[in-house]
Amino acid sequence: MPHNPIRVVVGPANYFSHPGSFNHLHDFFTDEQLSRAVWIYGERAIAAAQTKLPPAFELPGVKHILFRGHCSES
Repeated sequence: MPHNPIRVVVGPANYFSHPGSFNHLHDFFTDEQLSRAVWIYGERAIAAAQTKLPPAFELPGVKHILFRGHCSES
């Protein structure tokens, strides 16, 4: 049995943030689940990710929320 040191529990407090993480969405979610996703992003983040977004980003039913607040400088 493969050992993965990262335990993933589906929920808003758990996320992957590494190059290629979008490629693993279907390892955890079905298209039906992804069609109910809420994508929250900042202006710079969405501009940088535009060419890397998965097809799930445009599924009918998803919600897109542009966050214009302040997170951090780093």
